[in-house]
Amino acid sequence: MFCCVLADKEDVLQQSCMSHNLEIRSFFYPEYPNGLNRDLVYKRIIKLFIPAAVEYALLQVTTMFDQIQVGGVGKEALAAVGLASQISGLLITLFIAINIGLTANIAKTVGAGYIDKISDYVRNGLFLSLCFALPVSFLGFIFAKPLLIIFNAPDPITLRYGTEYIKVLMIGFIPLALTTSFTASLRGVGNTRLPMIYNLTSNILNIILNWVLIGGKLGMPALGVLGAGIATVCGHFAGFFLACLFCFKKNNLLKLKFSALFGKLDILYLKQLLNIGFPAMLERSISKLGIAVFTAIVASLGTSLYATHVICLNIQLLTGMSGQAFSVVSTTLAGQSIGSKRTDLAVLYTNCTAKLSLIIAIVLMGIYFFGGPSLISLYNSDRAIIEYGAIPLKIVAMMQPFAAFQYVLAGAMRGAGDTKSVALCYTFAQLVCRPLFAFLAINYLGLGLNGAWLSLAISESLCAVLLMSRYNSGKWAKI
Repeated sequence: MFCCVLADKEDVLQQSCMSHNLEIRSFFYPEYPNGLNRDLVYKRIIKLFIPAAVEYALLQVTTMFDQIQVGGVGKEALAAVGLASQISGLLITLFIAINIGLTANIAKTVGAGYIDKISDYVRNGLFLSLCFALPVSFLGFIFAKPLLIIFNAPDPITLRYGTEYIKVLMIGFIPLALTTSFTASLRGVGNTRLPMIYNLTSNILNIILNWVLIGGKLGMPALGVLGAGIATVCGHFAGFFLACLFCFKKNNLLKLKFSALFGKLDILYLKQLLNIGFPAMLERSISKLGIAVFTAIVASLGTSLYATHVICLNIQLLTGMSGQAFSVVSTTLAGQSIGSKRTDLAVLYTNCTAKLSLIIAIVLMGIYFFGGPSLISLYNSDRAIIEYGAIPLKIVAMMQPFAAFQYVLAGAMRGAGDTKSVALCYTFAQLVCRPLFAFLAINYLGLGLNGAWLSLAISESLCAVLLMSRYNSGKWAKI
């Protein structure tokens, strides 16, 4: 059964005569239209949030376990996986962002009640993902070493480890791309439970194989960084096979049949997907490029400081864990609300989601500020690295409220189709401001790693302010 905005008790909203005024009357005391109350709104948000949060939590835990276990090999291995992950993340961004168009279009289709069109969107979305994944995986494999050199690998050992890791990851790119399309489609219809199940399985397998292959357990050779890459790819394939089982079974949520994959592609559907997905792809690519340039600047500080930087980035993934889950919620609910021509509900759901996200952000502030050294020691016991990372995590603590709003508002705008505005905000903040501020802080102000993280906090906060301005204008819901 589809989980639409106007489902169950919310059916009475069809008779609501409330105007679709986008003015944000009150963030803390929202007005609920007839037939909808506070409990119904938060119940719907939490129903979508919990499976998405579990999925992202395990993803981040898997990444953290990668880094912790690789950290036992040495600081060069830790730096290599961190740098390689930045590069692979930049490549992965291409097809993940395209699938934002898939989620948004399916959510609007569900909201409008055109259920029979969902499978057409899925088929065309899978085709787009395949078109992007094939060349990206091939080029990433061929140019792994030159990419690491461009991104300023700090020493020959890091370069060798990083090259091995990227080449292995490229083998699993195509199944990962197709799995992402299935996930985006399921989220569009309001189902975050099935993606949680198959991604949970994928990540658990990854963690187990990390333990076996990195350190050499159960009679297997100790493969180090190479073992971490193999474990990750095995997880990608497992997730893909499970996603196929869910999405092609009889009476599946997407109304998808295997024979339909070979149907005629529709230019109109492809255009609709690209109209939202392409700006989102540019946004994510530019954002990742900005992060990569920022990373290259930090790498110039040396292996020890860069290893510290990698650890802090991985700890900061706790923010992404909840932020991405809340973003999924706001994308789905805003898209479905806009599709049913209820812009007032899009605003209401987004405001309420932002409040929940803010509560989590306050908890994370305390964890980063007071528990920073303890978290760093999980990755590496080097006293210098623990001391280097303490202040950056305190800086991260201060930016948590801005990060909370950034994820939710960007998600709502994407769900409404306003991906161009989101792209502009991220481009200015992360491609222009962050690398520029970091370069000045490190090379002219002599602030070192602390200056780099201060630059990150300023750029993220600036991005949040720009998104708030766009959101409050109400133009995002009229695209």
